[in-house]
Amino acid sequence: ATGGRSWPQARGTAVWKSTYNSLTDGFDFGLVFLQADVDNSYALWPADKLDYSAVGIDVGYWDAGYYTFAVNPMNSSEAGGSGNFFLHVTRNGGDNWESPFTNHADYCHSNGNRLPGQRWRSTGIEMTSVRWIKFNPHNVTSGFASVADIRMLRTLDGGDTFEISGGTKSGLVGINTLYDFAFASSEVIFGVGGNFHDWPHEWYKNRLRGAGGVFISWTVGTYWHRLGRRDSSNCSPDFLDVDCSLRDDMVRQVLSVEYDPVADTLYVGTQAAGVARLRGVRDILDRGGFVEELDMLQWEWINTGLGDD
Repeated sequence: ATGGRSWPQARGTAVWKSTYNSLTDGFDFGLVFLQADVDNSYALWPADKLDYSAVGIDVGYWDAGYYTFAVNPMNSSEAGGSGNFFLHVTRNGGDNWESPFTNHADYCHSNGNRLPGQRWRSTGIEMTSVRWIKFNPHNVTSGFASVADIRMLRTLDGGDTFEISGGTKSGLVGINTLYDFAFASSEVIFGVGGNFHDWPHEWYKNRLRGAGGVFISWTVGTYWHRLGRRDSSNCSPDFLDVDCSLRDDMVRQVLSVEYDPVADTLYVGTQAAGVARLRGVRDILDRGGFVEELDMLQWEWINTGLGDD
């Protein structure tokens, strides 16, 4: 799967399929999906091969490549990917592509056929872009999706239904997107995010303090609480646009999170400031400690980027 992010020079979302060639004892690649042909007046893939997404058509298919694309390792004829305003899947090796999150509201009046001018309805998922989804390994029926503009989606039934979660009353005030999740138990979840619209790529807006942080939920994502002190033990004067004397260098865009249960250590990756860690979260939870103890845990920066070399 390919695609560019620099509109309008992007070449469009494309999927190539490799097929074994016994004559050459090698693999031949063939194009099985080209969402928008930039060399042909941005023509869309033929309608008999692509079940168009009404959302994608409404916004003009802002085609800037896939955020994620995957092939079923148990059945290579099943594959799919998502990007801005679209999600497409194939179940027959790329011969046909579906837009599974668009329902066609007029099927009952057209004998199940899709005709021009019909109405459609949203399922509630595709109104924005899902960056990725993670299921809790301690309880695989609960999953959490990183979603632009509405913070997150949550499922508690293994993906049968999703709900918009993480509203301002949940404790995520000022957060636009939760970028990533990690899990300490079936109930305890870590989330990281920021107030940037969509994803912080291509430019450096919102490197500033006051733009996000690290959060913990011990209610399966219903309520969230900022985790640890707002400052670190070793704020670097080299951090971009940060005044260490303000003691809030941890209130920033945080893009990734990983939890080590053996060492009881949480690691987070930030935008423009490197990697930080926090120790002792699970110890406090296991012995029934108070929220005030979580508030006093001290962040420590363990690197400040990749350096100049």
